[in-house]
Amino acid sequence: MLFLKIIQGENKMKKRIIGIENEYRIQALPGFDKSRYKVYFRGLKISLNQFLSNGARFYLDFPSELPEYCTPEVTTIREVLAHERAGDYIVWESLKDMMEIFRRNTSQPGLFYKYLASGCHENYLFYLDEAIKSTANIYPQMSGHILARLVAFLGPFLVSRQIFCGAGWWLTNEDGRSYFNISQRAHFMKRDYGGDTMQNRAIINSRNESLCSSSNYSRLHLIVGDSNMSDLSGFLKLGTTSIVLRMIEAGFFDPQDIVLVDPVAAIAVISDDLSCKATVQAGGLHRSLSAIDIQEWYLNKAREFFECREVSEEEKEVIKYWQEVLDKLRRDPMLLKEEIDWVIKYNLICRYAEKHGVDLDHCSDEESEALRVIDTHYHSLNPERGLYHKLLGAGKIAKLISDKEVALAIKSPPTDTRAKVRGDFISFILKNHADLVRYFIVNWDAIRYNYRANGFSRLIHEFQPNQDDESVKACVFNLGDPFLSTETCNNFQVLVEEIESHQEFFKSMIPTPSPDHRDYE
Repeated sequence: MLFLKIIQGENKMKKRIIGIENEYRIQALPGFDKSRYKVYFRGLKISLNQFLSNGARFYLDFPSELPEYCTPEVTTIREVLAHERAGDYIVWESLKDMMEIFRRNTSQPGLFYKYLASGCHENYLFYLDEAIKSTANIYPQMSGHILARLVAFLGPFLVSRQIFCGAGWWLTNEDGRSYFNISQRAHFMKRDYGGDTMQNRAIINSRNESLCSSSNYSRLHLIVGDSNMSDLSGFLKLGTTSIVLRMIEAGFFDPQDIVLVDPVAAIAVISDDLSCKATVQAGGLHRSLSAIDIQEWYLNKAREFFECREVSEEEKEVIKYWQEVLDKLRRDPMLLKEEIDWVIKYNLICRYAEKHGVDLDHCSDEESEALRVIDTHYHSLNPERGLYHKLLGAGKIAKLISDKEVALAIKSPPTDTRAKVRGDFISFILKNHADLVRYFIVNWDAIRYNYRANGFSRLIHEFQPNQDDESVKACVFNLGDPFLSTETCNNFQVLVEEIESHQEFFKSMIPTPSPDHRDYE
């Protein structure tokens, strides 16, 4: 999760946390044994209860049993992108001997209706109470809870932003027609609002598990976006969304001019049009708008918003790239063939088609299969075979995040969120007390351990005890709300000191649940 900044009163900004969850597609290598894979994965000695020393979470998703990596809580876009790249490295290095791994959102090959979708979920700290108050009298036609109202406020933005953060894919639809599409997720969106993440997916997801102890924070969980390989696509995806959320929380704009008549139909129409000029119906204006028109509307509102409000250097950078990319898209999307994912990939496919005499409008099954291979291997984590990595190494893709930033994210947690304490605790246990690992359960907001009621340790005075039964109590070290506090750091130091001085006590504790136990799903 990651944080940008938002209005407090008139001009001040609050931090925002944003995080990314990436589910990876896999292809078994010869001799692959699924049962061995699960045992191997759970036997990795790099985590404690699925959490890593850099504060992230790495686990087998249920029920797909695909590897999934969740970035830690961070407060800048650059940091979350660095941690996303760190996830690629950790996943690849951990599993490369067993399978090929791809950070993409669809399985290949097969007809469209047989494709399986895997997610790239975005998580944004959302100041829900402020948004409810500030938008209460705006656009009265849209009633209900704020997360439902976001269909009007945020929906047009999410539907249209794919023109710069779509990952692109070569698909085959139910009619057997193969063609290139801007977004891998667009055709899997079935409704404008709802909680299902597996089948009846929604543009605005209603899940609101804040994973915080305070009621001041909510989590906006978005499942509509693609996994991005391009730094610029990822930077704009997170940065522009954060700015729009900041405007919503401030009640800055009325969306009725751009509210879409049918967001689900619109997201598919925009994804199918590589010129980015296809129009969708906007109810408020009673006219049609292109995705570029909608994005320019939000960009202009953002410029107005920052005229009288504090703006961070990162937000200035987002606005700059936002304008540049929209200008190029309006002139010719192919001007971005070294910058955003779907155009980079489409350019690769066009070059292959020209070299081999393939008519992209009338492909044979064999030709479509060759194009699907290009599509798939653009997302490969293999640094030697992945097409993205080859282009990057040849200087053919714009790079925003340095290798130094990624290397730091692989080893270290962020320094200004609770991920710092979580990561440092895991590093401390794995390095100094590996024999105590099974006695602890780590989660986003807490570190837990069990102890016998007739045992003794000063540790119990530093935690929140909960009576489980007559003989066992569970103690919780509360990591608190996402932003790192002095109190949390001080309590963590006490925890470390007590563990160092009471090792025998911990070794006498009853076993905790099995390693695949989860407090949160």
